[in-house]
Amino acid sequence: MNDINFPAGVLQPPLYDAKLDDAPNYGDTGGTIGHELTHGFDDEGSQFDARGNLKNWWKKRTARSSTSARSVLATSIHNM
Repeated sequence: MNDINFPAGVLQPPLYDAKLDDAPNYGDTGGTIGHELTHGFDDEGSQFDARGNLKNWWKKRTARSSTSARSVLATSIHNM
C-alpha cells in the first residue's frame, strides 16, 4: 500500500512544542504532512500506482509537462 512516513523528530521542538499554543503545532505538523502527501504526485510518486505497485501511471505528456515546470521553478529559485 501507499504510505506516508516522516521521522518522529518533527514532533519535537522546534517544530512541535507542547509549551506552544495549538495553532503553531498543528500548522507545522500539518505542513509537514501536506508536504509529504505531495510526493504521491511528483516524479517519485508517479512510479507507483494506487495500490503501491511499481508502475508508472503518468502519461508521457504529463511527465514532459512536469519536467518543464520543475525547470522553470528551479530557474526562478536560482535567480532569486
